[in-house]
Amino acid sequence: LLCAVSEATDGNLSLVHGEREDVLRRREVFLVKHGVSPDDCVYIDTEHSDKVTQVTAADKGSSISTEALITSEKGIVLFLLTGDCSPVSFYDPVEGVIALAHLGWKPTDKKLVVKVLEQMQKSYGSKPENILVFIGPGIKKESYKFVDPIQKEMPGWVDFLTDLPNGETAIDLPGYITAQAISCGVLPESITEDTTDTATSDKYFSYYRSVRTGEQQARFATILGMT
Repeated sequence: LLCAVSEATDGNLSLVHGEREDVLRRREVFLVKHGVSPDDCVYIDTEHSDKVTQVTAADKGSSISTEALITSEKGIVLFLLTGDCSPVSFYDPVEGVIALAHLGWKPTDKKLVVKVLEQMQKSYGSKPENILVFIGPGIKKESYKFVDPIQKEMPGWVDFLTDLPNGETAIDLPGYITAQAISCGVLPESITEDTTDTATSDKYFSYYRSVRTGEQQARFATILGMT
């Protein structure tokens, strides 16, 4: 299994926030470092939805508007860009299935984790108790704070909101993601979370941080594949 996350030292890997030739060059350097090429990848073009897409070798080299990709084919590398939202990797070592999902608050609210796990089960026979889940670097509740966030009006978030003395509410995005996976039968011990807070760590890029500090916007990548 190949699962890797680029860092700020790898440079911005988003075409939206950089010059095309520079970004493509940096992507290639990062991918080659992990033994793959850009042509091996299927790229997720996020739309903050709950769309889950199954891909095959015929999709290699393409960009797909979706929120999650699933495949059972070796040699396909799923590629996702984030800058605070949680990149979530799923791996079923029994059936040989992987999925990569973009979990911002909207896809999380739409139960994207549940839909990915249901699709793995329906299309590939995956059993939740066999699936490993990795929640990659993202914003944590210590930083993800707002006054009267919209999530307070959404019943599903009640256990993942903490009202603070200063009037702000902390939002536990990874906590809700974890709870959804467990509700589907994924074992708690099979869920791993990178504890890095992208909003405060300069190891990764952060949208939340950039709009507050004025630093140049950029995105980092998560890649997932079976070799």
